[in-house]
Parts: sequence; structure tokens; C-alpha cells
Amino acid sequence: MSEFTYRIAKMFVKVDYFSLPNILLKRAVLPELLQAAVSAENIAQWTEKLLEPKKQSETKALLTQVKSKLGEKDVALRTANLIIETIERENNEKL
Repeated sequence: MSEFTYRIAKMFVKVDYFSLPNILLKRAVLPELLQAAVSAENIAQWTEKLLEPKKQSETKALLTQVKSKLGEKDVALRTANLIIETIERENNEKL
């Protein structure tokens, strides 16, 4: 997304996380690199970190929790509802 679009969206959307796993677990499960933070160096650093056995095991366990929250049936609908609820809750908390 363009820098201009990003700045406009940031004024209206107030969330702590933007990736689905992080939103669902309300914590940084996976790295979120936006705009200027998206660089080969940052991606390489995060990739190296995620390949460490301890971090890989922790991330896998957290992603299992994400899978559990999503369930098997009507995943897309539940996901959309969870995202909407999270955004509404976070926007209400910041008012």
C-alpha cells in the first residue's frame, strides 16, 4: 500500500496488530513489518529468529492455538467476526 494510503488508514483504524494470528491471540505471535520496516535485512533477521528451535517450537504452539480458535467449520465467518469484534473493542478502549 502506498505511504499516503497507509497514513490515511492509520488515522481511522486503531488496532494493536494487523495479522490474523496476532489479532486472535492478542500478542505478537508473528512479526508484523509495515511500510519502511519491510526490508530484506528485517525479513532476514525475523526469518533467522523464527528458525531457532526454541522460537520455532513456541511459534508452532501459538499457531496451534490460532487453529483451535478458528475451528473446522465456518472458519471464514468466525474469522471475520473475531476481527470485527477486536477492532470494535480496541477502538472503544482508545476513545
